[in-house]
Amino acid sequence: ARLLAQQLARRGVRLDSSEGPTRSPLFRPSIVAQKRRLVAEQSFRAGRTHLEGGRFEVAAKAFERARGLEDDPEIELHHLFARWRAGEAALGETLDRKAKEHLRRDPQSAFVPYVIAHRMLDAGDEERALKAFRRAAQLDPTLRDAERHARLLAMRLEK
Repeated sequence: ARLLAQQLARRGVRLDSSEGPTRSPLFRPSIVAQKRRLVAEQSFRAGRTHLEGGRFEVAAKAFERARGLEDDPEIELHHLFARWRAGEAALGETLDRKAKEHLRRDPQSAFVPYVIAHRMLDAGDEERALKAFRRAAQLDPTLRDAERHARLLAMRLEK
């Protein structure tokens, strides 16, 4: 709030005017909500970038920041996955449950089979992991990590 007030002050907006901050067009709930969504989206994208780079702890913090701004099941799933990948093994069952819930809401989500594939890989089930990685790559061709894992698993299983 202080940072926003400083930014507004630099633009010449006074918060101590007679109309007050709640009546000013800059503080309408819709504008505040839009700002929150924008910052949540930026944090989510940063988290995805860190997740793709293997920086799981940093990704989890970015997703946590996004979750604090936007109540979204997809953000929650990414947050749980980043924490699990960062070493919080106790989250495995919760992650499985949330992935299944998310899949019911959005059957075309590429991230859910990606999560399932990593869980299968962790359990040692490479055949099912390969199928899930392929499904994730099919649903989202930009998910390069899924394609890479599928290719590596396929080569390993051919031997």
